[in-house]
Amino acid sequence: MRRAGLCLLSVLGWAFSCTTDHGILAKKPGSGGAGGTSAAGGTPGDAQADEAGDGSFDAADGFVEPTGSSVVTLLHAVADAPRIGFCFARGSAATAELVDGPPQPSGGLQYGGVWITSSLTGIDLKLDALQPIVIAAPKLDLETKSCQVLIEEGQLEELPVLDAGVDGSDGSDDAGGVDAAADAAAQQPPPVRARALPVLPPTTLDSGYSTLFAVAGCLGGPTFDDSLATLVCGTGYTPTTPTVTPVLVRMSRVTKADVVGIQVVNARAVSEAVTVVTSGPDGTSLPSLTVAYDVQPGQIAPKPPYLGVSAAVLGFPGEPTLELSAGGNVALEVSWAHALAPTGVTKVENGRNYSVVVLGPQLNVSVVKWWNPPSAVVVRSDP
Repeated sequence: MRRAGLCLLSVLGWAFSCTTDHGILAKKPGSGGAGGTSAAGGTPGDAQADEAGDGSFDAADGFVEPTGSSVVTLLHAVADAPRIGFCFARGSAATAELVDGPPQPSGGLQYGGVWITSSLTGIDLKLDALQPIVIAAPKLDLETKSCQVLIEEGQLEELPVLDAGVDGSDGSDDAGGVDAAADAAAQQPPPVRARALPVLPPTTLDSGYSTLFAVAGCLGGPTFDDSLATLVCGTGYTPTTPTVTPVLVRMSRVTKADVVGIQVVNARAVSEAVTVVTSGPDGTSLPSLTVAYDVQPGQIAPKPPYLGVSAAVLGFPGEPTLELSAGGNVALEVSWAHALAPTGVTKVENGRNYSVVVLGPQLNVSVVKWWNPPSAVVVRSDP
């Protein structure tokens, strides 16, 4: 364990918004897309179903998620980083102790990848407040460098003011060449970027539930700018004002033996609700089924999960498709096989629950530059 000076971590930024399933951290007013209920399981997300108004389904809503073992699924949903790892400090912003050693998991996560764990080295999840720090870096750095070193390398300084191209000297080609070289060097993206997330209270990740902890939004930094940046990173983003944020939701473990349970998580920082439909393989007469309507950013729906059909009716072991839409228009189609691949899930089985996690920019952002494309991955709700 190593005590990190406040000056070190404060540079990374302590004040971020936290996007969560409201029942996890605090009692807050509910919002659209929070879920739906029925005796057979959730119906497609209905914003009116959360009678308690707190975003978590409890006795006031006629549904209680049973407790069990605590499991955390960490997911890379950052829009502007191909690979990230996690470092952790325990305590508060004023008394942070960095748990040194390489970031976890070893080598980090690719976009859409997951790390499933029930414990963190050097941290008591029941007793300690937890400060996650996201590190964007090459795989080798995430394997071989310590958190302390990567945090120091990844501090993002004020962006340089670039020369406008007007040379106040004699206008010679040599002077212009020096200016151009300096500007080009200033426009290289930093190889390592580090941002701190909000402090999580004790027990947040050890409360007897299966928790999805996705990191969404953008880390920012020099060169990470574009006219589409707001559609990629969310409102308020600039290269010096990141929007990286945790999305914390409880995935349901309420199952039925002869059907597949499905929920949808909108793990993005952009202000766009998403509707998810699952359709059978091409050439079949299998139905298209709406899993959840208008799921808002940071929300999971429906609660309890959609428990309407078997794996065979969904189209397995064939190649069914997920259709993602916003504003009534289908903007993205992702095969279940493609959505399962990054998370290592090999098949969909009756009697198990799965969460479809929507990642990245707005669905209609078709061009890819320094950001990852909009996509969806499927994780096991009870890994």
